[in-house]
Amino acid sequence: MIPEGQIQYQKPPRPGSLIAAFVIGLIGSLLELIFGILLVTASYFVASWIIGNISSSLVEYLAYFLETAATVIGAVYIISGGIMLLLWIFAFIGKEGARIALIVILSIDLLIQLFSLNLINFILDIVLISLISNRSVAEYCNPRYQQYRQFNYNQVYNQIKVDQNVRENVRENVRDEKYTPVLENRTVPYILTPKTFAVLISESGPLRDQTFKLNPKNSYIIGRAGDITIPSEDKTTSREHAKIRDENGNFVIYDMGSTNHTYVNGERVDRKILLDGDRIKIGQNIFRFQIVRGK
Repeated sequence: MIPEGQIQYQKPPRPGSLIAAFVIGLIGSLLELIFGILLVTASYFVASWIIGNISSSLVEYLAYFLETAATVIGAVYIISGGIMLLLWIFAFIGKEGARIALIVILSIDLLIQLFSLNLINFILDIVLISLISNRSVAEYCNPRYQQYRQFNYNQVYNQIKVDQNVRENVRENVRDEKYTPVLENRTVPYILTPKTFAVLISESGPLRDQTFKLNPKNSYIIGRAGDITIPSEDKTTSREHAKIRDENGNFVIYDMGSTNHTYVNGERVDRKILLDGDRIKIGQNIFRFQIVRGK
């Protein structure tokens, strides 16, 4: 068991582009809201003054018509400004649905500004869409990414003075909490995305110097059978020795009842979540598991 309060998690910082978009969007939404309120208020007082000071049926009908039109337009501005204000606030605190809704609304407004030849608002919409569509904001707002918090594993060592066995317990408990530690300066955390994959680099054995790419959502079997994904002619490797597959954004290795077992970092395993830099021993082959992040 890990002593409660010993591990400090560091939440990912809010992206600067999200902050910039929020400030611009907040100002724009407030201005739209204020404009709508002023338009409704002004139309009421102007219409009242005209009706009270000009005794003409035609002028009265015209005043009522203009007041109604201005009130409707003002109400549209108030509702639009209020909705955008709420969406910007929810996007700022990391709600993915609000971010998607903003992208859709801004894209529609972009077309409107293009056809109305409003260059300033057209450029402003492009800037806002670019700011909230970049990768850092998408990852910050995505609930799946929010499960993975980056922290320095050395902080754990500074607070908990334990031997190697307890280190492994710390490592497994952290993984169970869906957080990824930095172990011995390994480049983690990782979460598999369409642009992120892993490789098995054979460091020794019959497959030495060969590299095997592992794509997300796929399964890979290592063994001596003819139709195996990663075949090895090593006699100490079983026909179907081990399987590696993607589970919830992490690669997991399973021993498939092999004769000589499967080892990760020198430890026999039946099932193991692989971390960046892990060394896997299958028969005479030793592989290094490595995450490759696409750009």
